[in-house]
Amino acid sequence: MATVPQLNGPVQPAVPLPAHRKVWLEPRSAAVSGNRGWAERINAGKYGGVLPKAMDADVTLQLKGDLQGCLRITGGFCSLSDP
Repeated sequence: MATVPQLNGPVQPAVPLPAHRKVWLEPRSAAVSGNRGWAERINAGKYGGVLPKAMDADVTLQLKGDLQGCLRITGGFCSLSDP
């Protein structure tokens, strides 16, 4: 199971997932179709910055919410640092 990066902690693997339906961005929890179990949100908030179109491009976003700081994804790893 993937680990959420901790503020100023070590880098974590950044594993791309298939695209999700936008309906999953709002609920706190819901049953997954096909009797595949239950999904529950672990963090919520907003981000500032631009998401690149290319899946392999570097990402730098400012997070505000349950996670706060500067999220960087580069070379298959992510980190969260002070803004």
